[in-house]
Amino acid sequence: GVTGVQTCALPISPIDFGTNDVSLSAPNVTVAQTIAHAGMVILTDNTTPVRISEDITAGLIVVPGDPGMIVNPGTIRTLTATTVSITGPVVGGVGCAGVGPACRGAVGGNPQLLVIDGNLQAQGAWSGLGQLQVTGTARLGADVSSGPQTWQGEVRVAGTQALTLTASTVATLKGIVPYTGPC
Repeated sequence: GVTGVQTCALPISPIDFGTNDVSLSAPNVTVAQTIAHAGMVILTDNTTPVRISEDITAGLIVVPGDPGMIVNPGTIRTLTATTVSITGPVVGGVGCAGVGPACRGAVGGNPQLLVIDGNLQAQGAWSGLGQLQVTGTARLGADVSSGPQTWQGEVRVAGTQALTLTASTVATLKGIVPYTGPC
């Protein structure tokens, strides 16, 4: 695949990666422009969370390991893939100027909405998102706390652990079931 190693924010949408898999690794990874890619996109930052400020569309989206991912404030952020795999924690609304650390993405009066358009594999805890919507199945390994949550596919709980979905509204259209495979 193609590897981009940089020491600053990565404005990557103007780059044509063709159909190769893309692995972007840097001390401060920020997706500041929309990514549209047919293959796999791996976003790795070993020191700080990967910051998502724009939409990503790919065959497979992977954010491996800690420290996880921050979804920057905005009206709607969409991650579209057959599978979105995030190992570390996911935090929404961090760094909202003048609104506070848990601003839940309030921009112009609109709550932040993170849409996972596809299946989700998540191991870390999620918090601080204004709203969360997952269109496919979800395998969860930790708690999810946000504004309203909509889970359109089956929600599978990893192992035998207790899982808490905390929200003003939680809508599960296919139910919550135990899952004994890897998350």
